[in-house]
Amino acid sequence: MSKLWIVHRNPRRLEALARLSGLAAPDLVSGGPTSDVFGEAPPPAAILLGVEGDFELELDFLHRMAQRLEHSQRILLASPEDVAEVERLFSASPAEILEGLP
Repeated sequence: MSKLWIVHRNPRRLEALARLSGLAAPDLVSGGPTSDVFGEAPPPAAILLGVEGDFELELDFLHRMAQRLEHSQRILLASPEDVAEVERLFSASPAEILEGLP
């Protein structure tokens, strides 16, 4: 089992989040929501999913990976103006949402 998957569509933010985690492979697996790397990686203890734009890629990612993520803690990174929409679309509790992006 990996410790953490970080998923973000913005490569610069993805790199920053990976650096902030302080983890390295094999404990950390990171990539965009369309990346093939997650299909081969061990399921994570936690997933940090950055959501932005229309959220379509992120919703699709969670749908495709649902079985692999069923025992993973989920944290959604959202900008303050998107929090209510993220709660609704992702059926997320306030505890699963981290407001503001680094």
